[in-house]
Amino acid sequence: MVKIIVLERNVMLRTGIVQLLSHVLLDSMIEGLGYVALDQPPDESRQGGLVFLSIPSPERRDSLILASERAFAPKGIILMLDGEPAPSFMHGLSPIVVGFVDKAVAPETFLARIRAVLAGCKAAPWLLDPAPLATAVAVSLPARPPSRLQAPARVYSSESSPDVISIDPTPDVPDCLPAAARDESSLLGLTPRQYEVLVLLARGDALKTIARRLNITVATTKAHTEGLYQRLDVHNRNAAVYVARSRGAGLGWTPPQGSLELGQPGD
Repeated sequence: MVKIIVLERNVMLRTGIVQLLSHVLLDSMIEGLGYVALDQPPDESRQGGLVFLSIPSPERRDSLILASERAFAPKGIILMLDGEPAPSFMHGLSPIVVGFVDKAVAPETFLARIRAVLAGCKAAPWLLDPAPLATAVAVSLPARPPSRLQAPARVYSSESSPDVISIDPTPDVPDCLPAAARDESSLLGLTPRQYEVLVLLARGDALKTIARRLNITVATTKAHTEGLYQRLDVHNRNAAVYVARSRGAGLGWTPPQGSLELGQPGD
């Protein structure tokens, strides 16, 4: 059974994150703790797993990471941040950190990013190093989150572990899950190709550049642009990006050289 520690000082947010993780981590025990746990003597029963560590400010990054390593001896740490990290935040980052997620995004996007990190999705900018997760933390992922009518976990609590969830290893879940970028496109009601165009529009690329990147004609690019504007009920790229981000889309996925490869060539 995989041990998951969620370190977050806000009790309500911590409990919510634990509940969200219960939908994507199978055969796992998830425990939510406050920073006070970092000052307690190490508990071997909590060591050797994966830590989701909330970082309230860049200044506390290194001290919280070191304290988490001492307390839990994790095989990997995923940082939970308030927004995407600045380039300066990534400088000198401990190798124990394998990725990060933005706490401010919508729950659907948060789960999509967690799945991408745990699955070792190298295309995701929020994944730093998939090796520790792929080789040391054997995490079972369901195909996609169960419906609201299903019960994916047995929840219990105790005085020593107030936010502990024991995950049922055999929930009834569907067997198909889109990639993280597809989750965002679904969240926005866009086709994969429209989402690709939107990502590149958000980067400031011109239509000709987008057409070249996606290996499609300029006319097709214009058609996809007009289509995504219509679906988002906007009239220009700035408004489209604003609406997408306000709905929880990160639009931070960095395309590989060449095509984004979500849609099919010529779409």
